[in-house]
Amino acid sequence: MFLILGISSIALYTFVLLYFCIFSAARRPDQSDTGKKFFLGSGTQTFILLFTILSSTFSTWVFMGSPAGTYANGHTWIALVTLYQISMTFVCGYLGPRFWVLRHKHDLVTQADLVVKYYNSDIPRYVMAVCFIIAMSTTTVAQFRATGTAIMVMSGGAIPFWAAAAYVGLVVAIYIYFGGFHGNSLIDTFLGILFSSLLWGGLIIVLVNSGGLVAMFNNVGNIREELLLYSADGFWNPTRAISFSLVAILGGIVNPAFWQRYYAAKNTRTLLRMSVWFPILVSVGVTLSGGLVGLAANIYSLELTANDAVFQTLLTTIAGNYWSILVTIGILAAGMSTIAGSMMGAAMIVSYDFIRVLGKNYDDVQLRKVGRNCVLLLVAICYFLTLRAVAGIFMLIQLMAAFNMSALYPVIGIFIWKRATMWGCVSAMAGCLVTTAITNFYLNNPLDVMAGAWGFGVGMILFIVVSLVTQPVSDAQRAAFMKPLKDSKSLPQTNVS
Repeated sequence: MFLILGISSIALYTFVLLYFCIFSAARRPDQSDTGKKFFLGSGTQTFILLFTILSSTFSTWVFMGSPAGTYANGHTWIALVTLYQISMTFVCGYLGPRFWVLRHKHDLVTQADLVVKYYNSDIPRYVMAVCFIIAMSTTTVAQFRATGTAIMVMSGGAIPFWAAAAYVGLVVAIYIYFGGFHGNSLIDTFLGILFSSLLWGGLIIVLVNSGGLVAMFNNVGNIREELLLYSADGFWNPTRAISFSLVAILGGIVNPAFWQRYYAAKNTRTLLRMSVWFPILVSVGVTLSGGLVGLAANIYSLELTANDAVFQTLLTTIAGNYWSILVTIGILAAGMSTIAGSMMGAAMIVSYDFIRVLGKNYDDVQLRKVGRNCVLLLVAICYFLTLRAVAGIFMLIQLMAAFNMSALYPVIGIFIWKRATMWGCVSAMAGCLVTTAITNFYLNNPLDVMAGAWGFGVGMILFIVVSLVTQPVSDAQRAAFMKPLKDSKSLPQTNVS
């Protein structure tokens, strides 16, 4: 009976997603006429933009990684991750509007278009594209791992992992293919509200069973006092925790899923409103709830096969097996929305940064057809990589943030340090990518500093040194590129010279 109810719940959930997809295609038949509309929509309002960013970037981590982190390492994890959310105020409020204005004035489509337009060279395009595709494929594999495992655990193994992951990939591919960006955004809004509600529902149940928030903290302190402090001997000692947070912040600033949605916003005022509401929604809506559930789990004697299962196991233990179904749906909502955002972004990059540039005869309508097929191909590739992946979900997410972070160097060169050069950016991105791979796969985060932090440090040194010995963008070229920002009345006056 439990298995039948679980499968029926997943079937109903799937029906709602596909309904949103069909509804979107019927209401907006022009949405996918061209590649630009397929990938960027035609102007997204604040409410939809808020939830599509939330859903496409905050993944199964909110049900698995965050609770696992606080369960094993204490409440300081919440404070450190909150730094990432605070950084989004700067990104949404400062970089987002500037990205939007430049995208429309210079007719940009991909993130690399911005960099290529400024540095007047296609070389950074390919390095950025490779880094972004690796990052988005990595996070997609992590989401396949998490969602497939959740369904398998909920079904008691009756649904094998390979079948569960295949279902996730098939549904996501269908609604991206037919819905485009607009359909994906509507589904993201539904999924974001759904998994946020389930996170808070789980927290309320846990607090009621734990005697309230104060009692919960007292009991956790009595059991393991170090959970309320930094633990020098734990996995998340201060060095590791801070370096991970640094990578998350820097990678988040130029996360392609964020960037794509800045381009897709209705106007700059939408992004300025986002800079206020997004950090609040994330902090209160997802990080706090999942993290507190993980911390509270220390009060209970749980038998865990892995820390990632602590949220699902705790709710099942104190609220009954049927809560496992709801948590599984929440994990599906978080994971599928992130897969969709990553695959949309990766398909756009393949279509516009490679095929458009290398195949000069492709027009925008043809690129939409190519993009749709790229979605199917990329989902299939990531699914098969999932079946062979040996890395844990945490390591995959950390690598995703690190590879995204490589795109930060050219952005610094555009908006902060005008002495930056094209070769400085290229060498920094390549150095960051290689160093991250070496320190992660071969050196295992030396000195307890996360691999991405090593990559960023090496990249920054190369960025500065190589830029100082190579030719920067001319003042005339920079002024022409920045002119739309000076002319725009939607932005506060800033020094862009």
